[in-house]
Amino acid sequence: MTQFIVNPQSRSGKAVEIWENVKNHLNQKNIPYELHMTKSPGDAVNLARKVTSKAADTDEKINVVALGGDGTLCEVLNGLNLSDNVNLGYIPTGSGNDFGRSMHFPSNTLTLVERITDAPETTAIDFGTVKLGNSPWEDNRFAVSCGIGFDAAVCDALLTSKWKKFFNAIHLGKLSYIVVGLIELCKMKTSDGYIVMDGKRIDLKKVSFISCHVQPFEGGGFRFAPNADPRDGKLELCVMSGGSKLELIPVLLKALFRAPMESSHVHNYSCKKVYIHLDRPSSTHTDGEVHGLQTDITVSDSGQKINLIKV
Repeated sequence: MTQFIVNPQSRSGKAVEIWENVKNHLNQKNIPYELHMTKSPGDAVNLARKVTSKAADTDEKINVVALGGDGTLCEVLNGLNLSDNVNLGYIPTGSGNDFGRSMHFPSNTLTLVERITDAPETTAIDFGTVKLGNSPWEDNRFAVSCGIGFDAAVCDALLTSKWKKFFNAIHLGKLSYIVVGLIELCKMKTSDGYIVMDGKRIDLKKVSFISCHVQPFEGGGFRFAPNADPRDGKLELCVMSGGSKLELIPVLLKALFRAPMESSHVHNYSCKKVYIHLDRPSSTHTDGEVHGLQTDITVSDSGQKINLIKV
């Protein structure tokens, strides 16, 4: 039986309508399922933990499908018992949907549902982990990216932004990232610091942001990590440092339009583990979910795999 974990608040409530269409399809096809609706942040973690708690005691396949934004997917991932017989499915209904974009998901929701429920096949993909000083989870998992600095500040601002609700209402949620991004860019303060990447230290000046990727895209379609491969057991880092606010704008535009980010202030690295230190407390995020201000984070490829249902 397929376990659906649904975030009704996704895309400013649009997910409720999407779930109704999914439910009608499941009922028409007589496909058995159980519904678990979230009510508040963190619920998806507990629900995923509950429905997979006995995975090690059975040979039966447990298909857990998250319906919501990338943040909902992240919560479900954090709650999963990563047993061989647990499969993860995803129906993106958020504003950014960077996981679906990176994995080339079809845009039609019912196509996704059919492929998830009709004798599904799986593919093994990576996920990352990050340790944060004041995190509610000891070791946060993420499916798309985590970051510190400007990109995380945008995620933080979006939580209370009226722009996000406005653009979601007119089905242009991606634009909210651009508008809020420009506002946060005006307020941005850089930091000095360093990274220790697989044991190698690199000193940095005037850091705007550092993002660590399993998937190429974040922030509603910004391709900061074009070489990220969710099956290679590595992270790809995007480090923006040394430039001014004006110099950051063309870099962001290139990332948005998938052009090479050719700039002396942008550096991409590949690694299994990185320790990041900044001298100024900075916003942090995992898959768009914010975790407050930090100066030190450690990000790693988990060394494990998710059984993702192919779509």
